[in-house]
Amino acid sequence: MKGSLFITALVLLMITPWVQAIGQHDDDTKDEAPGLPDLALDNGSNGSRRSTGPLSGFFVENDGQFPDDDLLFVYPGSPTVLVHHDGITVEGSSGDDGPISYRMRIDGAHPEPRVVGSEPGPVLNFYLGNDPDTWTEGVASFGKVILYDVIEGVDIILKVTSEGPKWELSLDRGDILDDLSIRYESAHPVSIDGPGHLSIGKGEVRLIEGPFILIQENEPVKFDLELDRGSLRFRSNEIDPLSPLLVDPLLSDSTYIGGNSWDIYPKVASHPSGDVIIAGTTESTNLATHLTAHDRTNDGSMDLFISRMSPDLSTLRFATYFGGSSRDRLFSLAINTTGSILVCGQTSSGNLPATPGSFQGSYQGGYSDGFAAAFDPTLGTLSYSTYIGGTGEDWATGVDTDEYGAAYVCGSSFSDDLPTTSGAYQTILNGVEDAFILKLEPDGSDASYLTYLGGNGFGDEADDIAVDRMGRAVVVGYSVSDDFPTTPGAFKRGSGFYMGFVSRLEPDGSALNMSTFLAYGTRINATYIGHDGSIYLTGRTETISGEFPVSQNAYDRDLSGNVDGFVTRLAPNGSVVLYSTYLGDNEQYGKPPGVVEDYIEGCTDIFVDEEGRAIVSGFTDSTFFPTTIDAFDSTRSKLDGFLTILSSDLSSLEYSTLIGGSDEDLASGVSYDGTGYVYLGGHTYSNTPSHDFPTTRGAYDTSFNSQYDMFLARFKLDSYLPGPPENLTSSFGPDNILLSWDYPSYDGNEPVREYLVYRGASPSRMDLINITELEEFNDTGLVKGRTYHYMVRARNVVGAGPGALIHNTPYSLPGAPTYRLITPFNSGINISWNPPSDNGGWTDLSYEIRWGISPSLLDRTIMNISDEWLVLEGLTNGVTYHFSVHAVNNMGVGPGSPVSSATPLGSPTPPRNLSATPSDRSVMLSWDPPADFGGSSWIGYNVYRWLNDSYFWPVKLQINSTNVTMSGLENGRSHTFFVTAVNF
Repeated sequence: MKGSLFITALVLLMITPWVQAIGQHDDDTKDEAPGLPDLALDNGSNGSRRSTGPLSGFFVENDGQFPDDDLLFVYPGSPTVLVHHDGITVEGSSGDDGPISYRMRIDGAHPEPRVVGSEPGPVLNFYLGNDPDTWTEGVASFGKVILYDVIEGVDIILKVTSEGPKWELSLDRGDILDDLSIRYESAHPVSIDGPGHLSIGKGEVRLIEGPFILIQENEPVKFDLELDRGSLRFRSNEIDPLSPLLVDPLLSDSTYIGGNSWDIYPKVASHPSGDVIIAGTTESTNLATHLTAHDRTNDGSMDLFISRMSPDLSTLRFATYFGGSSRDRLFSLAINTTGSILVCGQTSSGNLPATPGSFQGSYQGGYSDGFAAAFDPTLGTLSYSTYIGGTGEDWATGVDTDEYGAAYVCGSSFSDDLPTTSGAYQTILNGVEDAFILKLEPDGSDASYLTYLGGNGFGDEADDIAVDRMGRAVVVGYSVSDDFPTTPGAFKRGSGFYMGFVSRLEPDGSALNMSTFLAYGTRINATYIGHDGSIYLTGRTETISGEFPVSQNAYDRDLSGNVDGFVTRLAPNGSVVLYSTYLGDNEQYGKPPGVVEDYIEGCTDIFVDEEGRAIVSGFTDSTFFPTTIDAFDSTRSKLDGFLTILSSDLSSLEYSTLIGGSDEDLASGVSYDGTGYVYLGGHTYSNTPSHDFPTTRGAYDTSFNSQYDMFLARFKLDSYLPGPPENLTSSFGPDNILLSWDYPSYDGNEPVREYLVYRGASPSRMDLINITELEEFNDTGLVKGRTYHYMVRARNVVGAGPGALIHNTPYSLPGAPTYRLITPFNSGINISWNPPSDNGGWTDLSYEIRWGISPSLLDRTIMNISDEWLVLEGLTNGVTYHFSVHAVNNMGVGPGSPVSSATPLGSPTPPRNLSATPSDRSVMLSWDPPADFGGSSWIGYNVYRWLNDSYFWPVKLQINSTNVTMSGLENGRSHTFFVTAVNF
């Protein structure tokens, strides 16, 4: 991992913001950037709480639209930042001496550092001026830019935060700091202004850089700033010259997300782009959305709010409302393989924006319906939206997706007329309230299946759903029915009040594959399918030990309060509880022995990492909720949220922390991005005068807004892990992909023991397929033409570090086509063929024909044939032509079809010198061969006789001689004949 020392600074403009014009049409004199689409984030029509200006949040690449060759990127915000090979230029407002700007350079910079943009933004078109030749289209933008090795061992990292653009320097070694010189060039005074700050300008209008921070081994380092004739240096006696960067568990980033009313119960999900999705329920009318959002206003008393944020929580990339004119609530969130964003919940709106052709395009009645909706990754387009319900009360509580993009939705229904599908497991409502499971087609147009699930009791409710690799839906919830269906061999069968259940359907929804209870007095709120197929469960229970299953080595074997959280790992077949533990206040964390508290805990969501560790979110009002020594916060205030990570056997806490302010806080959703970052979402009512929910500097929103706000926090948890393998490459064969890599540049101070290789259909869905001590792996038995995504992680004694990603597609040359029809004609040959049975993995083939007059020398070629036929024209009749057809794909030209041949022929000329010699009742006809046989080596003749004064009748066909006797004729009568030559 690069970077044993970080230097970081925030560029702040004091007083009036000003955006420099990047370019304009000749007839446009306004100070704005006409080439940039207005993608500003704002809050719609209800006031301007936050507005960042055109394209604020992104660095725009210079692809020739700006004339300066040394200009790499432009941040067109306030202040404007220009990125060069050796540093940046910052341009701000007008001060006492005119516009304030400065150039920051790294002395001795390399003229061509390696530049990488990440966190992609919108693709832009620049139409600057009136000459189309000067316009530039398809320009990339990024939320983060890194200039590697500006000088040896020093990288410049630029990113955008809610407080402005930020730059960092990452140093390979601490001793580089001694020689590092940062030069500031400006027409305005440059001075050190307070601890760790640099000031450019004078009076009330200045540009401020800082505070500068030096971090080593995740700890701030004391230092002094020295400024000598514009050259800034850092002096410190605390720098370890060779120490690597080690990251301890900590709250990396935290932000509010809220408006002028309630914003509650969000769910979170990591996006394949690296961003994070947070979605919740809102009554606020002034939440920030982007200009091309699906819906920029709250349309009812309660709507969904869905947003996509940068990984560091500094920038709101995209955001939208979703709802109708009444009450709409979010219950679940998922991301499919294409990056589309799926949500489900409950609606009382008769005008929810259901899309044409969706499964249920209208409100079905009752107090509420469920719904499911899918958005494109930028939240600008509603891919589909459908109601889910009958004439009673219905709601959808969980959504997941499979590798094909189909949505699986669970929920609960009081309706006896849900449109269940033929052959579904349960087509009628058995009790007053049953659970339901719906599998939607990927486009949301129809139900692959819809089934009830329940018994004869008052309430059977589903709370969450997960889909395993075989396409089987696992549904969890609770039941009060005495005949709720369980399957033979299940862990717990029978009946009882308030029983947590786990049920798994066959892929077509026709039968239960497995169904079991867990325990009385238990509600299972969330589930996750581990990489080994085991089923992780979490929720709340009031059942004491002995009735609730806990494993022998469980972290916590006793119910500690009225209600505890729990985490359980069920075997894939549902017959055995592999591991199970309570999660609540605990004696070893300060609770006096024998004290029974009235406190309650509840687990709200769960995620499982590649190591099988359970990452759980929830809430507690216990003074003694267990936290680890490295917790971000271990002190409760009223109700707090928590983040807990348990070992794969649920025997120990690997990390546990509270999160909250001095009032009520609840964590409702959790996700893990696979690179060491955990995202925790929830809501806060820390409405004390101090509004003290913890947010971090540079976060998107650091101020409490009103009543309940949502929050999103990011935790960095993988300390002392190795970095990703270096130089990951791939090569392919017809059915294999060979991966190779180098030892990580940073191994966490422990030798790498092995490498973990993951494979999947997308970067967001990968499975562990191999563990090797080698630095290569050959993945065989692959399907040609299918793209495979890989991640390789190094593992040392601590664990596996972040992965290196790559993708490739196995291909081969196509096979040989087969002939369909070969037809010669006058001066040409018509050739048609069938495509090869093996296209080498490419569906888009072209063809070429190699031909000539010798079967051993096909010296002429016709290329780029898109059809499966060709007409060879302009040939010489009577000459035999030989040819072979080859298929072509992106790999090259495949083998040819067997050499075939054909000879074009023309029509022969008429026979010459036709004569007739009569005799008794007969006539002998004779003639000479035609002058031109039409290119054929053979000639035959057809003889016709004129009959009934009206037509010629064939009397001799394809005779080989040049004479024929016609007998049986009537003497004394004239007879007419004609003779034609044939050559076929």
